[in-house]
Amino acid sequence: MKSRHAGLAVLLTITASTGFARAQPADFACPKPGTIEERGAYKAEYAGPSPGAPYLCNSVDTWNKPRALLFNFYNPNEVATADVTNSLVDLFAGRTPSLTVNLKSGSIEKWTMLRREQVNIGGTSIEAIVFDEERWRFPSSLHPFHGHYTRWLDPKDGLWVKAESSDVSGETARERKPYQDTSIRFP
Repeated sequence: MKSRHAGLAVLLTITASTGFARAQPADFACPKPGTIEERGAYKAEYAGPSPGAPYLCNSVDTWNKPRALLFNFYNPNEVATADVTNSLVDLFAGRTPSLTVNLKSGSIEKWTMLRREQVNIGGTSIEAIVFDEERWRFPSSLHPFHGHYTRWLDPKDGLWVKAESSDVSGETARERKPYQDTSIRFP
């Protein structure tokens, strides 16, 4: 699978907040080649990180569409890759408890590390880091959105295994939906 690196044609502002993280720090690794993740009708087969970009995770989805996502989450076209990479590494390492990301679209996301927690995926216990992602989509548009997502990340396997939403207001049709992985197969 070919890596899809995007140019840094966007500006991103990262702001570190003060305070203390309540979860233990962790290292992030992209899913290993051959890892298969499933949730409902969705399936992804991973091909590992891009050469020279250890946090750009490659996969093919249910529709055989190749994807390359920064930390298996952000499309690199939406963010300034180097800034987001450094800030998320600091968040995962516990050097900062939260960060704010201003996306090219005008959306804003604030990430806060909450805790570590075990999540059961298909009968297997996964140790995850739990984050609060507060999201403001297009705050000045006719279709704004504000809400909180709680997200569970398995950092050693690079998989976002669960997401729940709460405190939601505004137009939700374009927003990410809650999910939980039902199966993860490792090579």
